[in-house]
Amino acid sequence: MFPMLTLAVMTTASAQYAMADVRGDKSDQGGTQGVAHERALLVGTIILTDDPKAKTLTVSGNASGFQSGQSYVSFGYGAGSQPTGPKACVPPNPNNLSEGQMTLGQWEGNGYTRTLNNTLSGADYASLKAYGTVSIRLDLNPTSTSTQITPTRFVLQDCSAVNTDGSNQGSSNSN
Repeated sequence: MFPMLTLAVMTTASAQYAMADVRGDKSDQGGTQGVAHERALLVGTIILTDDPKAKTLTVSGNASGFQSGQSYVSFGYGAGSQPTGPKACVPPNPNNLSEGQMTLGQWEGNGYTRTLNNTLSGADYASLKAYGTVSIRLDLNPTSTSTQITPTRFVLQDCSAVNTDGSNQGSSNSN
């Protein structure tokens, strides 16, 4: 069984919501650029709330299965990004999102269970429709001051499609 990050989107008059259910195992998987990594067992939920009138994207999540002492971050990738295969959660070319728009947030806590809370606004805001996939990545160098998003620093743990049509679609990062 491969880890799974499932996103469902509901639309209301004032905002759009995307919910991600995260499920995984400890099997090896092919990451971006063909690098194999062991991933943590992740189970939880991520919710993206887009308020187009206020131009804010609120990110919240709760998950368990993280490795203690490790740092994790979630990124969003532009429309056209792939949820599976060797290009899973790699920005499309051309990329329609800035690094600020891609950085959904740092998972808070240092133990097995963690939370994700962030609001993107101003230059970092992008509509939910701009996102194609969402990832959870292990940060191998959390003390770095570099803002560059690279697969050698941020190891892919999970990837899923963002479905703005309201359907549930599970996907995982597999070879």
